[in-house]
Amino acid sequence: MGLNVIHTAFDADQVEWTIPDLSIISTRQAPPELRDELLGSASRLVRDAAERANAPAEYVLGGLLAVTGALLAQSRTARAWPGWSESPVLWFALVGDPSAGKTPALSEVLAAADAVEKIIGDDFDNEQARYVESLERSKAAKDAWKESVREATKLNSPTPTLPSDAIEPEAPVQPRIVVRDTTSEKLILLAKGAKTGILMVRDELRAWLGSFDRYTGGGGDRGLWNESYNGRPHTVDRVKQGGSIRVDRLTIGVLGGLQPEILTKLLLNDSDDGLCARFVMVFPDRVPPKRPTIGPGDERLTHAFRRLANLNVEIDDEGKSRPRAVEMTPESQELFQKWRVEHERDFAAGMLSSAFGKMPGLVLRLSLAFSYLDWALTEGEEPTSISGEVLARTLEFVDEFVKPMLRRAYGDSALPPAERNAAVVGRMILARRCNVINERECYRSGLPGIRDAETARKALMALVEHRWLKPRPTRAGTHPGRARADYLVNPLLWEGGDGPMG
Repeated sequence: MGLNVIHTAFDADQVEWTIPDLSIISTRQAPPELRDELLGSASRLVRDAAERANAPAEYVLGGLLAVTGALLAQSRTARAWPGWSESPVLWFALVGDPSAGKTPALSEVLAAADAVEKIIGDDFDNEQARYVESLERSKAAKDAWKESVREATKLNSPTPTLPSDAIEPEAPVQPRIVVRDTTSEKLILLAKGAKTGILMVRDELRAWLGSFDRYTGGGGDRGLWNESYNGRPHTVDRVKQGGSIRVDRLTIGVLGGLQPEILTKLLLNDSDDGLCARFVMVFPDRVPPKRPTIGPGDERLTHAFRRLANLNVEIDDEGKSRPRAVEMTPESQELFQKWRVEHERDFAAGMLSSAFGKMPGLVLRLSLAFSYLDWALTEGEEPTSISGEVLARTLEFVDEFVKPMLRRAYGDSALPPAERNAAVVGRMILARRCNVINERECYRSGLPGIRDAETARKALMALVEHRWLKPRPTRAGTHPGRARADYLVNPLLWEGGDGPMG
């Protein structure tokens, strides 16, 4: 395409303009295609659930993988090679405007998870009854011990040792898979008694993020969630009751919705602990209203989730449970290492760089989830390793779907600061139809991210590079003194062409 050139008079000078590059403000990419080949055995299930919900299939997949990761979190880990293992915990943010179909898309997946939660908790009433009986016996034994201590004290005899049956038993905890709103302390209690990992589901992640430190009054909640993503031990001190609660392996997935504008604000204000970077972002286009042409769902998903929830764990030498490590085959290790080298060359700027830095670990988590989801849905033999076929599919999924979705969701946040600020100024120019813009007025106008003269200058120079602006020519005979740092706006933004120039 040739460049159109016009001349605009400015005093005695002639300023030459070429068509401006509008890509600097078009920072939201189109969503990538979700190919069936990337989903393996879950393809038909995801498509059908999406049609019944009249919602994007991408949202259904996010929920499916988040639940799968939680169900595996206490029983399996993914191991690339000795020294590098990853918990299968997954965090998904479903990005979209209100009524984009986020909640309907999760209905079948969460209903199946709730059904399995009920099944694995069927014996809880009996456990509770046994606990009450044991508690009363321990109280009786403790009362008898106290009496023996009193007698020993009268006789000046040695104090009897507290018998083991006088120690209060630990109360059972209702098995949970999905929780929707709770305090940190309650969540730790649930995690301590859980047979699987736990999935925290929130309609709006903004409310969840805003709840940090509401109860603790400190910075503990962000630390808790960062540790839960990695399956690390965690201890909470119980202020009211005394004592503490320790979980040897805290594994909590997160699933919820975010509006695009809220996500941008969260990313720009995120601390350096990488909390937001742990999320897989899913930001599809809306689907048009459509009446489903298929019947109701069956028990296939519930059965698959039940198989995942019933996986056995290993017992170490101290009698504690631990997850079984599922290792990559030599073929997978070679393929994974090759991908890591290529991934290092995949440029990511701004906040996106932190998310891309965590991508190799995400590949391990997703490859384990896909391996076991295939197994749970097909009734085959349990995977003993992460095969080359599954890893290759996972790598395609990450490169073709996860990365483009992140770039789309991050939008301006994925840009270097100068280009991000240039996009802010560019949108302001279009909204106000500016002919001239001044550097000092730019940073004094309260635009997001434009804090001082230096950031304003860099943003304006980026717009110069994209042919939006040119420094205003100095008028001959101008009185010497400090320049105003004015920039002329390209009139081709308003005259002819597409988009804002139309």
